[in-house]
Amino acid sequence: MQKKGQVSIFVIVGLVLVILVLLLWYLNDQGIVPILGSGSTMGAKMGNIRGEIERCSNEGVKEGMNVYSKQGGKFNPTSYVRYSSLNVQYYCTVIPKDTKCLNIMPPLEDIRKDFENYMNSYMKNCVDMNILKSGNGIDVKTGEMKINIEFQDNVVVGVNYDVKVSKEGATMALEKMRVPVADTPIEGVYNVAYDIIEAKALGYEFDQNIYMIKKYGLYEINVDKPYPDTIYKINKKDSKFEFWFAVQGKEEWIA
Repeated sequence: MQKKGQVSIFVIVGLVLVILVLLLWYLNDQGIVPILGSGSTMGAKMGNIRGEIERCSNEGVKEGMNVYSKQGGKFNPTSYVRYSSLNVQYYCTVIPKDTKCLNIMPPLEDIRKDFENYMNSYMKNCVDMNILKSGNGIDVKTGEMKINIEFQDNVVVGVNYDVKVSKEGATMALEKMRVPVADTPIEGVYNVAYDIIEAKALGYEFDQNIYMIKKYGLYEINVDKPYPDTIYKINKKDSKFEFWFAVQGKEEWIA
């Protein structure tokens, strides 16, 4: 009886193995999975491509935001003050004979779209084409690249890139990627800027010290006053990311 039981187990295991082999060959014939022996090299190639996309995403956001966030979320400000070698966008401009100022702060969605356009251009020029070359029996085909930018706790780069890697009849496609970039809390600091401008546009004095206490020290606000304007610099606690904008001041005639 014991021998019969052992034979039955071997038969079952053998049948399972046969079914698995047939299934793998069927899926490979359909182009769904790579054949044995090619998967490791294809996977390595795709891993290099993913790594290059992650590198460019991080570098592009860091490089772009270094200027973009300090110019009020604009690469080419239209109404600005020259400050510290940058063109800092006015968010509130002078209204003659009025203590209030005119709110010209751009919506966060406009800032996001503008930066998304920048990243679409940056990524296409950044990715090392040598990594996308065919070779060693692996064929690489590329199509359109589309970049989507999300402002969450940090900037997230969404990459939809038509890349297919093939070898020995098997094909592997690059999945959509989402690359969070550390220390880029633009949405949070923008919301602080909004609170400041809302007060200024209504003609109220804004006390940054009281505001910071109300926010439990989560955000830091530094103020500089290059006559006659005011520059606000906002950063999240323990973050090196800074967001700058300007409030236009009135020039007073001095005798």
